[in-house]
Amino acid sequence: MKRTVTVFFSILAVMAMAVSCAKEDTTTSISLPKLVDLGLSVKWADCNLGASKPEEYGGFYQWAGTKDVTDRNIYLDESNCPYHTGSDNITGWTKYVPSGKSSSWSGSGSPDNKTVLDPKDDVAHVKLGGKWRMPTFEEWDELEKNCASEQTTLNGVQGWKFTSKKPGYTDKWIFLPAAGYRLYDEVFGAGSGGYYWSASLYSDNPDYAFIFMFYLGNGGTYIANRCNGQSVRPVSE
Repeated sequence: MKRTVTVFFSILAVMAMAVSCAKEDTTTSISLPKLVDLGLSVKWADCNLGASKPEEYGGFYQWAGTKDVTDRNIYLDESNCPYHTGSDNITGWTKYVPSGKSSSWSGSGSPDNKTVLDPKDDVAHVKLGGKWRMPTFEEWDELEKNCASEQTTLNGVQGWKFTSKKPGYTDKWIFLPAAGYRLYDEVFGAGSGGYYWSASLYSDNPDYAFIFMFYLGNGGTYIANRCNGQSVRPVSE
């Protein structure tokens, strides 16, 4: 599967930019998923965060936010992005800004130089506890390089299946449903595309974070604006 890194604006709609901090939701009513050992550096959950079956979409979450924003009555735009208080997406960030991007910083002191989510901002860890967390860019890359992938359906739901190529693990797989993503008061791409957060910031432009995306048979590593509501597939060590 071809891997591409690019600024991801959306095939279906222009990405909105982000502004103020969303309230943290620390509820823990989500049940623990099962772990799937693909022979990689981390074990992958068998379903999305907020789902109870591999084919269920689960919730949508903003990057560094712990509130499920699936509800279309939650309008996603500049007004409710975690750790952003400016009038545009380029400036006004109060957390997760590399030292070389000081023009984007609006927090106290110097840019924090954080490029991976802290546990308290990692919705997978907040909701599931223990060693659960969101995968990093490198872990998505490892999954892609060490698994055979195919666009398929599971119980009538479109998505991508990743089957391990590691010796001794070739009967192990995970399924990522094409849940789409949330923006404004809409869901875009449901049934045709999957948009999954990583825990890794895009350092060249801190209003973006890395994601794994697949859409109409093509997939790879892209970046998306931090205000988007997207799927989370947890991992555990």
